[in-house]
Amino acid sequence: MRQTTQKKAGSGRAGRFVPAIVGTLVLLALCVSGTVLAGSTSALMSVSVQVQARTLLNVESQPTSLVLTEADLVRGYVEVPAVSRIRVRSNDPNGYLLAFDVTGGPFTAIEVTGLGPAAQISANGGWLDRPFAGTQPVTSELTYRFLLAPNAQTGTYPWPVALSATPR
Repeated sequence: MRQTTQKKAGSGRAGRFVPAIVGTLVLLALCVSGTVLAGSTSALMSVSVQVQARTLLNVESQPTSLVLTEADLVRGYVEVPAVSRIRVRSNDPNGYLLAFDVTGGPFTAIEVTGLGPAAQISANGGWLDRPFAGTQPVTSELTYRFLLAPNAQTGTYPWPVALSATPR
């Protein structure tokens, strides 16, 4: 007669691995389900950018001196045509200010042309209000007429005008 024995499920070597495998699968299922079951949210985000107003002036040519002759003294002024070549680039829609810094000289005022109608600058300096002309550089040639003071004398003087520009 042959004797047979039956083993219960889960007993023996294979029986020890089954709970470990089941436990691992449960943990994996929880991890995956956490990701799968994670909710999603959305939000609107608004971005605003403010561009800094900027004006660049490049003085491409300008003399280093101003010469007064006897004929200039008799006439009462000296005109220097198309002597300053400038290039201005501005992104300010309000335009820019072109400043004329005068370092002194024997004159009472300066008339400037080349930027539209003639403008008069005092012997102490001044500025011109310039409109926005787009973001591309604008080139101009300036002519100066120096109105001479009564005590002006002939001679060579350092160029009396320095230019600068700033956004309005």
